[in-house]
Amino acid sequence: MRSISCKGTTQAGMDDHSDNTGTAAFGLERAEQRIVEALAADRTADLDGCTIPGDVLADLVVGLAAERERLTGGMRLANAVIAGRFDLSRRRIPFALEFLHCRFEDGPLLLADSQIDALALIDCSIAGALTAARVRTSGTVLFERTVFGERASFAECCIGGAFSLVGATLSAGLDVTRARIDGSLDLTGATLVGSDAAAALAARGLRVDGDLLMASARLTGRAALDDARIGGTLAATLVEIDGGTEALDASRATIAGDVRLGEARLVGGLSLSDATVGGTLDLVEARVYADGTAIAGARGAVAGSVLLSHLKSDGRVDFSSATIGGSLVAAGATIKVQSGAALLLSDTTLGGDARLGSGFHSVGAVRADRVAVIGCIDLKGSHLRAAAIAPSGTQPAAARPTSVAVDDTMALSLAHATTGRLVMPERGDERPRGVVDLSHAHAAVFEDYAAAWPAERRHRARDAEGREIEHLVLDGFTYGLMTNPTGRATTGKSANHAGRARLAWLDGQRREDCGPTLCRQPWTMLAERFEAQGLSHEADHLRIALHRRERASRAMPSGRRWTSRLADWLMLYGLSPWRSLTLLAVMTALMGLVWATAAARCTAPGCFDESVFVITNKAAYTEPRFERTYPRFNPVGYALDLSLPLVTLGYRDHWRVNVAHGPLLALEMPASVAATIGIREIPFTLGGLLFALALAQQLLGLVLSLAVLASMLGLVRPRADR
Repeated sequence: MRSISCKGTTQAGMDDHSDNTGTAAFGLERAEQRIVEALAADRTADLDGCTIPGDVLADLVVGLAAERERLTGGMRLANAVIAGRFDLSRRRIPFALEFLHCRFEDGPLLLADSQIDALALIDCSIAGALTAARVRTSGTVLFERTVFGERASFAECCIGGAFSLVGATLSAGLDVTRARIDGSLDLTGATLVGSDAAAALAARGLRVDGDLLMASARLTGRAALDDARIGGTLAATLVEIDGGTEALDASRATIAGDVRLGEARLVGGLSLSDATVGGTLDLVEARVYADGTAIAGARGAVAGSVLLSHLKSDGRVDFSSATIGGSLVAAGATIKVQSGAALLLSDTTLGGDARLGSGFHSVGAVRADRVAVIGCIDLKGSHLRAAAIAPSGTQPAAARPTSVAVDDTMALSLAHATTGRLVMPERGDERPRGVVDLSHAHAAVFEDYAAAWPAERRHRARDAEGREIEHLVLDGFTYGLMTNPTGRATTGKSANHAGRARLAWLDGQRREDCGPTLCRQPWTMLAERFEAQGLSHEADHLRIALHRRERASRAMPSGRRWTSRLADWLMLYGLSPWRSLTLLAVMTALMGLVWATAAARCTAPGCFDESVFVITNKAAYTEPRFERTYPRFNPVGYALDLSLPLVTLGYRDHWRVNVAHGPLLALEMPASVAATIGIREIPFTLGGLLFALALAQQLLGLVLSLAVLASMLGLVRPRADR
């Protein structure tokens, strides 16, 4: 007869037990009777440390299952030691099994393909493997504070209630691959240990109707939740996972509620790629250490907000092509990479804000190309530094490679992004260290501060080839309301001199974009915005500066360059007709003095002697009344008439300079030339010089008059076209 031993003593064939020997033993039939009696009375069978062969106990359970359709309270066994194989595989047990403070020794616990109403092992230990693949229960499964010596497998099981492993220790990990749990899966405070070959928590394709609770759990090895479906919340606050290269894989998972990983510590990456989160993704104060990507959320969907406040990540955070219904909050977070982008939000859609300020630090680029943010992108209080730039702000010569990757020089990229409001860093110590790319982005409201604009060109970091790696890219950047036109961070700020102040912002671009290959769009966009906000004078200041920069660029032909100079000198590109008018008045006054001095050489009043000035319209007047009716020479009127060729006062039609007046010298021609042209000498006279001055005055007067007219009519006013 097989036996049951208590307190280490084995007796065979005994029907009663002794109370005075210090050891107690009773026969198998007596043990069975005690268990059956306890079941009938709906109470726990306490065996007080007795050892029961596993196969004996299994036969007893199977026998009870055959004799009774259902036991109301189930079978509860306490303080037993089950030795050897305990096999209920492929059995139908129509009642609950509960083990309290029991030890399963020297053999596996086999429940594969069985059907059990409910199962509980509380404060137990299982030395061998637990195999419960495809087990089905109509009630809960509890393994609270139980210690597993080998791997526990519940692959493809179907649990009709909650599955709890609170405080359990799984020395070789837990396998719930493609399991179905109608309630919650609770691993709160559990310890799971995996291996290189097997995950600490293998839960691929898991289906949980309730929550997955992992708060304060400790995992050595990765947690695989890819393709899982969780009907409630994934709560893993304070969880610690040391997974090597990958800590938690929840790619393609669907979580109906929140994902709570606040204060978690993950060694290895967290993957939520292509996952769907019905609530909030909470990583507040989490610590993630990984090579490459630390948090992968590419192409995922989060119905609520993504909370990264005070996150510490040694590795990339990637939410590219994701959809976030709420805000992304990273206040106080720190993300570091060795190269490339630290935070990826490219092609992402946010229904709220992107709050990347208030102490947010990144070593590596923040790339948010083509991001669509309904609310605000707030960078005030952020500290962004390109991976290629050392903490001091310059790249150490010893560390400079022969060429630097584009991503390594980038601090912030919002190329083709759209947002309701864009707020840039405010203070000088918040100035982004690296390239800030706003090309083709659009912000309905734009706010920035001069203290955080790029430093003067001589103070900017450069790569090994001497190229600037601290500058703005503004080509195609458009914005609506500009809340801080001057860039000054003072309250009640005036917009006076905003145009002059913004020249420093525009000079924050590459040297090539500001000079040799000037990019017009940032200038014209800013001028349009000033105009729309009632700052017309500041817009004009920008347009003038733009034309002067264009004049210095290589793209402008020399002919247009000289035309541009004339437009600048004569009328300030059509914005100041007073320049030409003043020059015209000064020229007229000076030439009036010249003509008055010349008229003083006349011997007859009114210069009718024709010694200096010749009468040109004598035929129109009758001889007897000629001197009384013919207009006398008037130096002032003559000067005005020559300076205003578009109108006539009559003086230039009645008088001209006598080119023969006042011979000065004669230039004798060589005999061969004289014989050819028939002229022996060329005389130089004072009248000839005066005649040349008259022609020059007429020409200059025509130019200045046209300039005044064009300026007043706005024909040459700088255009705001891009």
